[in-house]
Amino acid sequence: MQTNKFKKFASIEQLHTIAKEALKYGKAGNHVYWSTVKLHGTNAAIAMNKDGVITAQKRTGVITPEQD
Repeated sequence: MQTNKFKKFASIEQLHTIAKEALKYGKAGNHVYWSTVKLHGTNAAIAMNKDGVITAQKRTGVITPEQD
């Protein structure tokens, strides 16, 4: 059985930062921006690999039953 490898999530810029940078480089106008919701104090993910193995993740890695 194959396990999931942890992939660290990059920082997400806030919308006002994106708008400021667009103006700075003369790219003002309509832009597509995909946002995410982060509940206060929560940084978690659920991953499923090609084999259907589901893994719970925290900000710094995979959560195992031994670590919970």
